[in-house]
Amino acid sequence: MAEIKATITDVKRQAKDWDTREQGDLSVLGRVLASKTKQLSQYQDHFAKFDLVYDGAQTELRAIVPEIRGLLQRRSDAAIRIDKHNRLNKEINTLDKTNICPTCGQPVSKKDLAKHKAELEAQLKASPIIDSLTEINEQLKTLIASETKP
Repeated sequence: MAEIKATITDVKRQAKDWDTREQGDLSVLGRVLASKTKQLSQYQDHFAKFDLVYDGAQTELRAIVPEIRGLLQRRSDAAIRIDKHNRLNKEINTLDKTNICPTCGQPVSKKDLAKHKAELEAQLKASPIIDSLTEINEQLKTLIASETKP
């Protein structure tokens, strides 16, 4: 009986020690959980702020993209007009220097030279270069830079 009482006392003491250790572990885990919960809350707040900034950037981007497309189209149109002007000027210069039609390669008589040159000059006047390609490129750079800003 004395041995059983000693065993019971020892088991009770071990149970109490185990319970004390477990309470300590639970306390530590509770503090860790509270700390991690606080961190999670902070991360969620940061995420919400960044998500708001992202949404704003997407809104701005949606507004800028059509503008960029329009400027790209203007730049393309201006480049086509510039190419046409360069070609017509080259044809006029060829006529002035060689008296040979730049289109068909046939010699042009003095009588037809003025008429042919007038036609080329009329074509030049009919398609004026309105947009400045440099200005359009600068506008594009500005828009693209604003599009890529964080």
